[in-house]
Amino acid sequence: MKHILWIGLVLVAFLGQAQDLNSLYKQSMEAYKNKDFQKFKALNQEALTIHPSQPTILYNLAASYSLTGDAQSAKSILQQLLSWNALVEFEKDADFEAMVAASDLLPELQQVSKTFQTPKTTSEDYAEIDAQYHIEDLVQVGSTLYMTDIREGRLIAYDLNTKQSEVLLKLPGALLTIVSDTFHKSVWVSMAALPQFQGISNEKEQKARLVEFDITKKEIITEITLPDKAVVGSMVMDQQGRLYASNSGKPEIFVIDTRKKELIETIAVPDAKNLQGITLDPNNECLYVADYIKGICKINIKDTDKTPVWMHSSQYLLKGIDGLTYLDEKTLLSIQNNTTPKRLIKINHDEMRVVDVLLLDNALPVSGEPTNGSYDPEIGFMYITNSQWPHYDKEAQPILDQWEPQKIRLLKLGK
Repeated sequence: MKHILWIGLVLVAFLGQAQDLNSLYKQSMEAYKNKDFQKFKALNQEALTIHPSQPTILYNLAASYSLTGDAQSAKSILQQLLSWNALVEFEKDADFEAMVAASDLLPELQQVSKTFQTPKTTSEDYAEIDAQYHIEDLVQVGSTLYMTDIREGRLIAYDLNTKQSEVLLKLPGALLTIVSDTFHKSVWVSMAALPQFQGISNEKEQKARLVEFDITKKEIITEITLPDKAVVGSMVMDQQGRLYASNSGKPEIFVIDTRKKELIETIAVPDAKNLQGITLDPNNECLYVADYIKGICKINIKDTDKTPVWMHSSQYLLKGIDGLTYLDEKTLLSIQNNTTPKRLIKINHDEMRVVDVLLLDNALPVSGEPTNGSYDPEIGFMYITNSQWPHYDKEAQPILDQWEPQKIRLLKLGK
């Protein structure tokens, strides 16, 4: 009882204006207090139609199954939850006592918890950047890593041969994501107004934008202003120079023609909550987009309506994915940093149904969080291991004595 109520308080704080979901939660807790466990179950099932991956609702639904004698369904939900938070101690909750005592399901769930808690490393050290930076994204061009910085809006170049870094540019807002153009002569970066930005700027200067920077001449050559409050956290460019940029401020994707230097389309993703990573198949037909709350969807950009199709899994919770990378038609790499512990995973799927999830890096010995990465078939997948996000206080001020050197790791795929 205490465990469910404690998680419920987190839910109320998280929901904010989501009145329908909040109302269902309150009704379900009233049914629980009245020991009307069938109603408790039905209300949680209804709530999941609004928010299919909300951990509190999932936990309470698992409890309702246990309380109504459906141990197998309780186990299935708990397995999903443990894939997201391996430290959930359901066995200490009195609501699961009957399930634990009357079935042989506990060892299976304990094994799931152990698997997702166990540290694992399949990547290797690739580069290390000074702790003064808050690195968010990167791309490699030749022997140079180009990286974005949140705290002071810096574009940083790091020479892999000399291991020296250079600040190429400072903008009046946080720099988030970065991609190279198709000719590898320039990079595109996104800028947004974030509270963690420490640079000097005014509101007008901080207006969200995309900036193209010539890496040879070391100068800005294009600026495209985005709608108010846009926060572009991930971008991918196709072979024709069209740039697809996910907006976490509003569920939509901007399409920019980088040859014409203009925004040409906005794709709405109506079921999404908080868009993050975005990646594209090599035929330039399908976008895969991570939503931090809901999971992963596929959008066929050749279709007129561009209706998203959501990936589904009965065993793995796909929330909390930041970086997302296409490997082949059945495989995605994902950086999942809203999990306990944080991890790099490979998702094998069949027609958007998850077949299995492979842990590649899990519970690395760093205090920061992994964010984004970049894939080069000739090199592998490189990603930021420990971005500084956890090291700000409640007022978004940096706790500098906790900042770590920024570590880049490399996963050599197929080896």
